Amino acid sequence: MYPGAYTSKLATVADVSGRIIKDCMGVKPGESVLVITDSLRKDLGVPIYQAALAAGNDAIYLEMRPRTINGEEPPLVVADAMYHADVIIAITKVSLSHTQAKIRAVKHGARIATMPFGARSTDFVMGIFTGGGMTVDYRRMDENIRHLAGHLNGTSEARITTEKGTDIRVEYGGREFHTDSGIAHKPGDFTNLPAGEVYVAPVNAEGIIVVDVTMGRLGKLKSPLRIEVKGGMAYSIKGERAEELEKILAGFGPKAMNLAEFGIGMNPAARICGLLLEDEKVAHTVHFALGSNAAFGGDVSVPLHMDGVVDNPSIWVDGNILDIDKYL
Repeated sequence: MYPGAYTSKLATVADVSGRIIKDCMGVKPGESVLVITDSLRKDLGVPIYQAALAAGNDAIYLEMRPRTINGEEPPLVVADAMYHADVIIAITKVSLSHTQAKIRAVKHGARIATMPFGARSTDFVMGIFTGGGMTVDYRRMDENIRHLAGHLNGTSEARITTEKGTDIRVEYGGREFHTDSGIAHKPGDFTNLPAGEVYVAPVNAEGIIVVDVTMGRLGKLKSPLRIEVKGGMAYSIKGERAEELEKILAGFGPKAMNLAEFGIGMNPAARICGLLLEDEKVAHTVHFALGSNAAFGGDVSVPLHMDGVVDNPSIWVDGNILDIDKYL
């Protein structure tokens, strides 16, 4: 961990909101800034909107009904506003990252940050917002993440194992590792805040994933979920909450079983807290998602994207062990 990676003293909401506008999004005076929130997360949406106004921008605030699951499309009026904005910051219960509205806006040149902070209490989300992963040195982390992505791009497959039983081979040859470092300064850039990962859409995968930290809308797990993957699809799910997860997936059809993502946590300031947004960025974790990956190089589109976080993995890339500490 590099010096100054995180602070033990919490920042203020205004400070973090200002960093999002200035450091993460690189907003310039006169740009149109669209802040999208919902009735649950307006506690964060309002101060970010105020920070955009304070920076001298033509800021617009839209508050919608909370969506129910990651990947669910926003109302048409919100999607249209996204298409015409220069900068979009979405602070919502669930993620807009894997929606067609986001894909269209990025293709049109918008810079986007999504912040799916869930439905937890204001006190809880304010603690996450003003501490942990949001306090990282984003520019330093951006350098480290790009270094790792440069190492990974051009490789063909990874094998991930853990002492709890994860043992899966992920093939991704021909697809690019994407970076999420919290910096979105160029047209079409996208980030998730708090940021800190590299990720890829697998071509195929075989093996066992033991999710032992957090699983999508299920939240923090008391006992692991064991997911068997064959031919790039979740074939069998076992564990205390397996039936609950299977019920969710069944509501979206067979495509929801697609192993959509392999990601590596790269934020040394992030801490496991039970909020997926933070947990999947923690250094020395990996995460796998089920469902859609059309937004980042895959070929499966379904209104669902559920990540599961795996703690303390060993990662081999093309047969060579990956030393994550070299990139933190």
